[in-house]
Amino acid sequence: MWRGTRLYRMLTAYRYLAFNLPRAVTGSGMVLLLGVAAPQIYAVTEGRSLPAYLVAYLCLLVVGLLLAACSLLTGGSADDQPRGWWAGSAMCVIFFGVYLGSRGAGLPGMPELKGWWDYAPGTFAGAFALAYLGLHGSIILGINVAHPQRRCWHE
Repeated sequence: MWRGTRLYRMLTAYRYLAFNLPRAVTGSGMVLLLGVAAPQIYAVTEGRSLPAYLVAYLCLLVVGLLLAACSLLTGGSADDQPRGWWAGSAMCVIFFGVYLGSRGAGLPGMPELKGWWDYAPGTFAGAFALAYLGLHGSIILGINVAHPQRRCWHE
């Protein structure tokens, strides 16, 4: 039903735009997830005293991002890899929720975060997270193909 709508045809460029580069798309997804994880690792190892709950959140986020990236790399079965893409998207959405919440309302024990929108590692991670969500969206719409291929391409 969704595939027959005008919005779907518009978003997929009426099927005139499609890329069959599954290894490049999967590699790009992995790099983008690692790009989200790198600033989190930096925040933990920077040397600032962070509240224990924030360190735990950052460590769990990094582990989730690394597991999602590894499942893209090692997702040999056709069922494992889509789970990795969805897990990566979930981690990016969680990152955005906490990042925007911490800048808008602040965090307990860290009032200096409220309104601190120009934090370079956060902006860097946000750009990578948005790019990952866009790439995953293009896979869902069928514009890109991820490895292993599950789409029949024909001229």
